[in-house]
Amino acid sequence: MPPLLVWAISARSPRALCAQAQRLHEHLISHPDVDLTDVAYSLATTRSHHPYRAVITSHRGTENARDHLLEVLQALGADQPHPQLTSHHHLPHLAGKIVFVFPGQGAQYPGMVAQLYDNHHVFAAALDECDQALRPWTGWSVRDVVCQDPGAPRLDRADVVQPVLFAVMVSLAKTLGSYGIVPDMVIGHSQGEIAAAYVAGVFCLADAAKIVALRSAALARLSGAGAMASVLLPAHQLRSRLQRYGDALSIAAVNGPSHTIISGQPSAVEQFSAACDQDGIHTRRVAVDYASHSSQVEQLREHLLDELAGLTPNPAQMQLYSTVHSALSDQPLDTTVMNADYWYRNLREPVRLHDSVEHLLATGEHTFVELSPHPVLAPPIADTLARTSGRTQSAVITTLHRDHPDLDMLAGTIAQLHAHGHSPSWQSLYPHAQAVALPTYPFQHRSYWLAPTPTADIGLPGEEVLWNAIEDDAVDTVAKVLKISDAKDLTLEPVVHALRQWRKDLGVRSMINGLRYRVGWQTITPNTFPRTRQRLLVLAFPEQADDNAWIASLSAQYTDNLEVLAIDPSDFDKNSLTALLSDTVARTGCEDIVSFMALAQRPHPGLSGISTGLIATLRVGQAYGDSGLDVPLWVLTQGGVATSPDENSTVSPSQAAVWGLGQSICIEYPDRWGGLIDLPDIATARNVEHLHKILTCPQSEDQLAIRQHGISARRLYEAPLPLDRLDRATTWTTSGTALVTGATGRLGKHVARWLAEAGASHLILLSRHAAQSPQTAELEQQLDAIGVGATLVSVDVTDREALATVLADTRNQHGPIKTVVHAAATIGWHTISEITTEEFCQDYAKAVGADNLTELLDDEPPATFILFSSAAGVWGGAQQGAYAAANAHIDALASQLRANKHTTAISVAFGLWADHAGMPDEALNSFQRIGIKALSPETALAALQQSLETNDTLITIADVSWNQFLPAFTARRAHPLLTELASAHAPTTTNTTKNAHSEAFTARLTTQTADQQLRTLTDLVTRTTATVLAHPDPTTLDTDRPFKDLGIDSLSAVELRNTLARHTGLTLA
Repeated sequence: MPPLLVWAISARSPRALCAQAQRLHEHLISHPDVDLTDVAYSLATTRSHHPYRAVITSHRGTENARDHLLEVLQALGADQPHPQLTSHHHLPHLAGKIVFVFPGQGAQYPGMVAQLYDNHHVFAAALDECDQALRPWTGWSVRDVVCQDPGAPRLDRADVVQPVLFAVMVSLAKTLGSYGIVPDMVIGHSQGEIAAAYVAGVFCLADAAKIVALRSAALARLSGAGAMASVLLPAHQLRSRLQRYGDALSIAAVNGPSHTIISGQPSAVEQFSAACDQDGIHTRRVAVDYASHSSQVEQLREHLLDELAGLTPNPAQMQLYSTVHSALSDQPLDTTVMNADYWYRNLREPVRLHDSVEHLLATGEHTFVELSPHPVLAPPIADTLARTSGRTQSAVITTLHRDHPDLDMLAGTIAQLHAHGHSPSWQSLYPHAQAVALPTYPFQHRSYWLAPTPTADIGLPGEEVLWNAIEDDAVDTVAKVLKISDAKDLTLEPVVHALRQWRKDLGVRSMINGLRYRVGWQTITPNTFPRTRQRLLVLAFPEQADDNAWIASLSAQYTDNLEVLAIDPSDFDKNSLTALLSDTVARTGCEDIVSFMALAQRPHPGLSGISTGLIATLRVGQAYGDSGLDVPLWVLTQGGVATSPDENSTVSPSQAAVWGLGQSICIEYPDRWGGLIDLPDIATARNVEHLHKILTCPQSEDQLAIRQHGISARRLYEAPLPLDRLDRATTWTTSGTALVTGATGRLGKHVARWLAEAGASHLILLSRHAAQSPQTAELEQQLDAIGVGATLVSVDVTDREALATVLADTRNQHGPIKTVVHAAATIGWHTISEITTEEFCQDYAKAVGADNLTELLDDEPPATFILFSSAAGVWGGAQQGAYAAANAHIDALASQLRANKHTTAISVAFGLWADHAGMPDEALNSFQRIGIKALSPETALAALQQSLETNDTLITIADVSWNQFLPAFTARRAHPLLTELASAHAPTTTNTTKNAHSEAFTARLTTQTADQQLRTLTDLVTRTTATVLAHPDPTTLDTDRPFKDLGIDSLSAVELRNTLARHTGLTLA
């Protein structure tokens, strides 16, 4: 690789960015012997990449490279521009997908890419490979053309320039790929679509070379009969001007809002251009003597269909958007249609690049990279981008330029990509560099996390006269509606009463049916488009590093590209582990971190009921978050999930807890998280290959399970019951003694009354502070009124010895315990970074209590064991890492109990209860704003009753407005877990309409000066941000800090956007 120098500098504010440059400049002046490549490597790998980014470029071949770099650093320190300086304010949550753009013709010039061919072995090898693939069809050498060999054919021939450009574009794609830059999607213009199809995996190189060679050879048959010109007019204005020319002229390509290509007879093109010149419309002749994308091409149809018969296009490995007129769509092309007829239409029909770019921009931010020896499509795409509102993070990046050295341009391309959030593999860029000491900069840690919710009254329809009468017990009206002349003789009253109760019960059940969700698994085929960056850092306990079959197998796969970091529990100090992780990543240049530490299921020696692996995962998550490393973290478990019912008996609650914790780490660090992978027991060659595929290929899935049959991805599905089951369900009842934990809390009192109504004759009500609870006397009176005895006991269910005494006394005095409801819970609201061990244990206590109850009742298990879980254990939650872990633990415990014991165990992952203690008001309000509605206690318990009657083991009961929740939850990161719900609840897009408030606000702005407007808008954004963050004093918010640093996450970002849109009447991206 050539020694490209890409110095990546970043900070949290523009002022800090200048300061960083000044400090680095001073450091390099005082350390003149430091290696420039080591500086580049260290800047890239030993520090976080913050939103305000500046990248300085050069290459070691530049004369006086060090002085040159110092000059650019000085300019950055003074906040001055420089040709070798790229700057951008990158917003990670709006990072665009990479689109490789392959132009048609027009980028060529003599001597193009010669410097790159001579100095970059990846580019040279790729070009030589293309040369070999093309020679059977062309008979000449691409290399000779590029190197301007005297015997090479002329570049101005259609059958020469197009194969050469194809080879150059493919080689540029492979060059960027060698640095870990791969596209998410591709677009090709005219013959450029052949290179796009090859890069997308539609054709092998031999077939792609055949298409471009035979297509260009056919086009050469039209030489001398046509002409083309570029016109700076919108296509709709151009059409009226072309009418008088009939078939002699036509639109060949629409490249941008005001950039159109015409094609046709040479005389007509000349006349049209002259007329445009007179009207002041800029035109430029395209250097060709044929008229592609015009009616002249029709004479080639049969020839092309014959020449390209037998093509077998494959499904693309990435999205490919067609620019062929008849194939235009806002969806990716089904590339299996790219047969001979498609390539004829590709040559005959107008190119609709502008439409395809607009389709992409309508879906979100994109980074367009034009792969060509000189920019051709970048200007019209940039014009389209400039006219698309809200796409502030999209960009158009070029690769090479005829007026600049190839290596300088290549370095600039990498710089621009990194500035826009698409970093290269620094290890691939600097394979022999080492980290050196550089000036550090201070980090400021302060977070304002969402603290999530509202009630929703659900009414039943009753417009019909008959049902209104039944609801009102109006027997006479019922008789009239049914045309019964003498209702008295028929004794309708009990029938009406029965119908009213039946309708009420069925209505409640139907309403509850819409609140039911269940986790399932979907077999997937992982992405197989390989990354070049495959270096792994494995985290393990010392004993795992020496004796784990999975690690040994991975080591054999990766050889020198894998390093195992054995972490002793003594290194669990937060600061020490952060430093260790940062230093190791910087030293190794790894692109993925894979933690096996969660697999340690042994109890933590100092923490009762918590596994060593769970605490290790917490510590790794904290160190990962605090380090700011821009490297994905994958956490591995074994038996943490059950992908089928036959796995329920072996699912491990302590491993499942890691999944709850991991999902919360994902929510708090969405831009960097890799995912969770559950491993089978045995590291067979097939299973190891599955893991290898996940880790070495870019994946959108982040919750995966490897099994012998393949790879499965976790999904959340709606789980309504069939309507016939709603009516025929049996009624769940209990008897004898029932035990409730968390009994004097707000949930516990509702549960106690529900159990009494279900048939329990005596209730054992456990609570840590039963005697002091103000709810105690009231609850005892209510139970006594309905003839149910109650015993209130103060006990902490995490205290195994104390709980054992209580359970023994209960059995002696009241007989067997028939029903257990474990409703105790504590929510502490702590971020992953800030939570202490003590706080984690407090929030995890419900899981420890559940284990204690299970073990102590093992000799005589209850007939029904009900565990109150939370949706936080299903999809995670910010500030709820320990709570999510505890609930995931409980869900797994229920599965295990049901599979291994003769007991009806059920875990219900509730959404939000309306009557929930311990949750801050700002949390409730935030939940409400993002579409999570509170369940009334009556609704929640009715749903629990239904789940018992339908024999559920794991069920989620939540009232969620998915049209609100999904955009918020997925704003900064896709969550494949919710894919099925996203499909079922696709939000409709509507323009924000102005209301009286927004019109008044706009009117106010029109009366102000520019400075006043800036202050007004700043105040609006500041106050709104403070409201969203539940921050008490807006004046203390630093308006220079990025939203992410203030604590704006994916959910609050959408809330902020929507609130500002309502205030201003604007549609905001």
